Amino acid sequence: MSWFFILHNLHFALELIGALVFLMGAWLSFDAYLVRPSSASVLKTIGFSLLAVWQVVHSFGAGGDVGNYVASIIYIAGLLVVIVSFMAEAKPLTTRAIIILPAFGALLIPVRFIEFAGLAVIAFLAYRKANRDFDPTQAPLWKGFSLLALGALFGHFYGLDSVNAAWGIGHIFELAGFVSLAWWVWQYLRLRLHESLILIFVSASLFIATAVTLAFSTILISRIEHETKQSLLTDARVLDFTIQGLKEEASAKARLLALNEKLPSLIQKNSVPELESLATGFLDAENLGFLTVTDENGIVLMRAHAVATRGDDISKDRTVDEALQGKPYTTIKSGSAEKFSIRASAPVYSAKNKIIGVLVAGFPLDSALVDKIKSVKGLDMSVYEGATAVANTALNADGRSRIIGIRLADTAVADAVLSRGEAITVRTEILSRPFLASYLPITNGDNAIVGMLSAAKPQQDILELANATNRLTLATVIILLLILSIPIYFLTRRLISAEI
Repeated sequence: MSWFFILHNLHFALELIGALVFLMGAWLSFDAYLVRPSSASVLKTIGFSLLAVWQVVHSFGAGGDVGNYVASIIYIAGLLVVIVSFMAEAKPLTTRAIIILPAFGALLIPVRFIEFAGLAVIAFLAYRKANRDFDPTQAPLWKGFSLLALGALFGHFYGLDSVNAAWGIGHIFELAGFVSLAWWVWQYLRLRLHESLILIFVSASLFIATAVTLAFSTILISRIEHETKQSLLTDARVLDFTIQGLKEEASAKARLLALNEKLPSLIQKNSVPELESLATGFLDAENLGFLTVTDENGIVLMRAHAVATRGDDISKDRTVDEALQGKPYTTIKSGSAEKFSIRASAPVYSAKNKIIGVLVAGFPLDSALVDKIKSVKGLDMSVYEGATAVANTALNADGRSRIIGIRLADTAVADAVLSRGEAITVRTEILSRPFLASYLPITNGDNAIVGMLSAAKPQQDILELANATNRLTLATVIILLLILSIPIYFLTRRLISAEI
């Protein structure tokens, strides 16, 4: 299994630990309310509970823009409620906080920075409270939120589907913050036997649930990744077979259309209207991508797919040059008007068996072609001229434009496929997004490598499938945990009552 999936499983476990820590904080605050009712304790209970909900949602990754938006609202609301709870305990800070907080919304600061600011404010208020009350037991609280603030700050430099150095550093700070907060809660709860026993049971159960979920997820992801690698090369060959079929089709149709009895006379007369009518009729009837007719010198008489562009000399084009020598030729290359495409040529003979022109027909290797294959296989398909993408089903971050004109950043792939002609399956990154992809070389009429094609699957798709499984597994275990916690609760109460 790749590091991408291993690290995301660690992320899943860490966020669940965070959920447990915040839940412990909510429990502690509620217990404080029962001992001495106050608005600050109620607010802390609500705030820590919202943060616990956020941690659970964040562990799986919210789905889509709406899910991310709702999750962010829950998190920021939790931070604000905790901040207000500290303000309720330290009224001298109220005016200052009220001045600062509206500025965050007014400036429309990115969510990650708002999270950092909220955690930093909580750390500062907790620090002020600890110094004012001369209470060293509060030190783990402000230290924990300070570490979480640093983790959120580093979180600004990575996304949900990327893993880099900032990801690692941010999660280390986050883990240290949760450990510090856990110690802050435990130093209070360990003095209460009833709560301690329940907490130990809940923590152990959640740990077992997380371990089971991660083990199942790891096995599942490894299996899916293995099967995906095996199928990707087969799927890439589907696109390759399609291109080979189009090459044969273009060759056959070019030779057939070159034999049309009307074509020689129209070329000799250079009758543009009639030649246009005949050529566009060929284009539509045969479902070709493009069709070009030249005279005996390789001068374009008609382009059925672009009637306004004619009169240019393409005699030096290998496709046309071969046909002018009486040899039909099929290749893949860029044309002046057709870009990267399958091109097939055939000579046009006069009644005296003299070559008087050339007919070139073919199909562009464009996004329409790869879209058809994706509709069948469900994978992202790409065609590269050299190492530059000329057709792609994958979209840019804006969700609308294609990833076209981008040079493949993975030089190892380009070297293996373009230089050595190998068919490979690798983990690679496209615009900083991790993919599993298979690559095959594309050859021209002389069997020289001129490009490559690929079938790819975003690793995030596999991760989302694993997350769906994790949600179901963890939800089942938590339901069982809640059912089992009821007798544990009454058993501990009975044991404590008996001792008293």
